[in-house]
Amino acid sequence: MHFDTVLKALFQAPHSRLLEKLTGAPVREWINVELPKTKLSRLDLVAWLEDNRLYHLELQSGNDSSMPWRMLEYYPLLFKRYQVAPVQHVLYVGRRPLSMANEIAHQNLIYRYQMTDIRELDAEVLLESPAVEDNLLAILCRLRDTREDVRRILSRITRLPVEERSEALGKLLILSGLRKLESVILEEEAEMPVTINLMENDVIRDLVLKKRQEGRQEGRQEGRQEGRQEGLQEGLQEGRQEGHQQGHEEGEKVGAKREALTLLSRQLERRFGPLPEQAVARLQAADLATLENWGLRLLDAASLEEALRSA
Repeated sequence: MHFDTVLKALFQAPHSRLLEKLTGAPVREWINVELPKTKLSRLDLVAWLEDNRLYHLELQSGNDSSMPWRMLEYYPLLFKRYQVAPVQHVLYVGRRPLSMANEIAHQNLIYRYQMTDIRELDAEVLLESPAVEDNLLAILCRLRDTREDVRRILSRITRLPVEERSEALGKLLILSGLRKLESVILEEEAEMPVTINLMENDVIRDLVLKKRQEGRQEGRQEGRQEGRQEGLQEGLQEGRQEGHQQGHEEGEKVGAKREALTLLSRQLERRFGPLPEQAVARLQAADLATLENWGLRLLDAASLEEALRSA
């Protein structure tokens, strides 16, 4: 599932505060516009508003210098079909600063449309909305306190019916990728009192595995740094080269095991509750390869004992 699919679904939810803020009027009817095949995949959202305006919204995650010409291309197609001048709007949701133009000033043509950087919009209105779709979209807006606002969104998700929580968290993680907040969300989710089975959602499972790998790499990098320092110290006594190599290797192993142990412990606690002393002792005594095997087994294990079985 890509972010544009998630955005379109959230915008089309009933009574979207963000959409009404952009349009200035409620949506009366969404239109499935079928353009020629070469253009079909590029048109995002079109709707009739309650005040009879035809509204066309494009969702853009990157700065595209050709955007004004694309919007101009859509204008006559929509006008010809519906005999109404469309209100056109580009909503920029990207990570980089907005740098696109929203007009064409040609020798024989003047054309412009509305353009909004979603980060200019205060997230508070969406965080206060009773609609979870608005709460999820708030992650892209201007947050006042990132971690606190993430907690508010997660708290709203935990109040959903059990069967809807995992899907909502998956959508939040996809959108958070546009702000590099996936790690923050996973960290805060782990502290929530209500359990969301992360592994039921393919998106979340893939992201957890990806973050685990990234964490290992960071741990190895930290280990290398520690290894260099230890190696240099030992090199004063046993020889610079030998000590450096030994410290490098040992530091890498220590850093990787520390990261794997921390992540696996948190996931086990999140899945099965507080860990008994015996399980903690087994985790601390395990080597890196065993911890990694247990982490993979956790994805399908039905109990703590099954996840930490010897073979």
